[in-house]
Amino acid sequence: MADNGLKGEGRTGTVKVLQKLNQYQFAVEIDVMREGLNNNRWDYRNIDEHYKSFLGQPILIAYVGNKIGDGHNMRQVRMPDGGVEYTFMDGTAERVIGALSSDESDFRIEERNGAKWLIAKGRIFSFYAREAVRKIVDTGSMDVSAETEIFAEESGENGVEVFTKWAGLGVTILGDDVPPAIPGARIKAMSAREDVEEMELRVASLLREEEESPQKPTTEKGVKSHMNKREIALLQKQFPGYTVLGASDDGMRVCLLSDDNCLPAGYVFTGEADKSGVVAERISNMHVNAHFAFDEENAVEIDLGHITDGLSAKLIAANADIQEKSAKIAELEAKVKEMEAR
Repeated sequence: MADNGLKGEGRTGTVKVLQKLNQYQFAVEIDVMREGLNNNRWDYRNIDEHYKSFLGQPILIAYVGNKIGDGHNMRQVRMPDGGVEYTFMDGTAERVIGALSSDESDFRIEERNGAKWLIAKGRIFSFYAREAVRKIVDTGSMDVSAETEIFAEESGENGVEVFTKWAGLGVTILGDDVPPAIPGARIKAMSAREDVEEMELRVASLLREEEESPQKPTTEKGVKSHMNKREIALLQKQFPGYTVLGASDDGMRVCLLSDDNCLPAGYVFTGEADKSGVVAERISNMHVNAHFAFDEENAVEIDLGHITDGLSAKLIAANADIQEKSAKIAELEAKVKEMEAR
């Protein structure tokens, strides 16, 4: 790769989460780039001829400290033969967290406001990029930028560089403080429905209602659905006899399930200083409903007690059976020792 042939932030677009394929991968759709002049004064041409070069190319991101996403982080190194190459060995360099599809049918050219946009599907490896996936889903959007290699360029007016022959090398998810080459290019969290635009409007409306509701302060964001093992382990040590299911974002409200009878319970810390110890008397039973969503229009709410009662009965019976068998084993072991002594 020639030193003057690599261009980052060639065209900035949007990427949106379509659906969770499995526990390891998320499907995404990315507005990769737009044909024409961008904020870097680069003018990409002939997108219809070159867009297929993005097939199978990587989705990248850089981490700087705790910041998720940065720029096109790489470094030039001089090789023994005098040539210059790029290295991605540095700690803050871009790393691969996914890939664009290798299926040509997952790519399309779309007209928007008189400009051609390249739209592509791909997948992010969520096992290796949990933080990035969470941020895309939680914030709803992140900017992206295309990586390209330039093979032919011309000089345009007012210092504009015109690229007529080029190839796509990948797509980089940018940090919040990195200005995109093309405004409006971002990652959006979405549902895996065909009528995507309708879903976006519905989600936006629900979010507005939640933000404007006086009954839900903005400082409380509900129960986490993605606690990591370390967070759960730290909380679990404070609640012997219970299984920690989750907690609010600030860690003040903890959702529990009793080990002896499978009943849901809750605990509320009154402040940060209160987290140093748990008062067992303040653990209270909770009324919880299970939500059965048959489709988007139909759902049934069932008291969780109807589900846990049967499990609790089986658990009690199993524990009693274990105690009975343990007593029998102890009795037999005592007889064996007596026989060995004789």
